Amino acid sequence: RRTTAAIAVIGISGQFPGAEDVHAFWDLLMSGEDATRELPSHYLDREKYYSPERQTGKTYCHRGGVLENRDCFDPLFFNMSPRDAESMNPHQRLVLQESWKALEDAGYNPKSLAGSRTGIFVGSEPTGYFHDMFVGASEAIVASRLSYFLNLRGPALVGNTGCSSSGVGLQLAI
Repeated sequence: RRTTAAIAVIGISGQFPGAEDVHAFWDLLMSGEDATRELPSHYLDREKYYSPERQTGKTYCHRGGVLENRDCFDPLFFNMSPRDAESMNPHQRLVLQESWKALEDAGYNPKSLAGSRTGIFVGSEPTGYFHDMFVGASEAIVASRLSYFLNLRGPALVGNTGCSSSGVGLQLAI
């Protein structure tokens, strides 16, 4: 016989296109506002890569969701050099930053978890990010980086299952 246990979300954090935190995201959802916008030139060189019709080697999409504060990572807070932080996939930086905020939102001092059997389970998709350092570009490192920084002793796992990665990460944690 299978039994189920209750699960409580006690801390949450996130950044979203058009919303700097989960509260602003909820407001955005409730208002029905579209957070996509025309992509800026540093995201899409329209002369080189855009065509309103489908063409090989070009995109016909010129709108997207962009995080406003994606560059506001403080590497010294996470005991890393600015050079190391620059070589990291932006996804790794966001996971570190938002995980810290989620633990604080839950009422924990993240440093108080050091040495505990706390596990990190992350659903992640490859981003195609390439840099000169493997650990900065690898999606496989994202959970381990957070676990290492917090000195956790539980499992650190990254799951990639397509569109269900976050759900599978939650299931693995359970």
